[in-house]
Amino acid sequence: MNPIFLLASAAFFIFKMMRADTHTVAVIATAVIAMAAAYPFIAPKLKEPSSPGIGLMDREHKEAQPEIATPLFTVSRVPVKGFIYLAENPPLVEIMQKLRVVRMFDRPRFQELAVTLDKLQKTYMYLLGKRLTPQEGVPIFFDLKDRVLELLYSFYFVTPMKLKHVYGLKPHARIQESVRTFAALSTKMNDVLRDFVRIELGEPWTYSDRVMPANQRPEASVLP
Repeated sequence: MNPIFLLASAAFFIFKMMRADTHTVAVIATAVIAMAAAYPFIAPKLKEPSSPGIGLMDREHKEAQPEIATPLFTVSRVPVKGFIYLAENPPLVEIMQKLRVVRMFDRPRFQELAVTLDKLQKTYMYLLGKRLTPQEGVPIFFDLKDRVLELLYSFYFVTPMKLKHVYGLKPHARIQESVRTFAALSTKMNDVLRDFVRIELGEPWTYSDRVMPANQRPEASVLP
């Protein structure tokens, strides 16, 4: 809103108050005090509604089992406070929203993806916030990124190509789009971390950026 308009409105209000009788001033003052007291309770309802993806993550967190079956120890438990770090990265939330069809066929795998993405974003933020050293955090970031890709590719095995009673939805096309989106996004995150370590911290980047070929991965981590 225009600040000049606000100042003019405030001046006009003060002028009217100065000319008002005592009863009117008391009524207005009481109303202002009541509004100030009620604001903490009203403010949360005035906020913009959460995106569908955030709502999905909130429901998933409430219904998730405390422990996750995963080869990564760092994501073996669902975060107590919810997927608060995942919510800081809207493109990642959008990936989860697009892949919600997977919940119908493999709910634990879908929940593992949510936990892994949350941990990935947390590690990324902690590295940039200097709460983790590159020696500690960068290998964890790479492990989490690789696990996300493994999970995304495994969705092809657990999700049918077509749904019998849902028209216009192509699950495998959504999975393919999500793989591409995450690959591009994680590459950007990787580039940011590399520049941060080399330029901001003045340390050499000694970590391999290349994607590990499938024939070099443990077989158990590739198959669903």
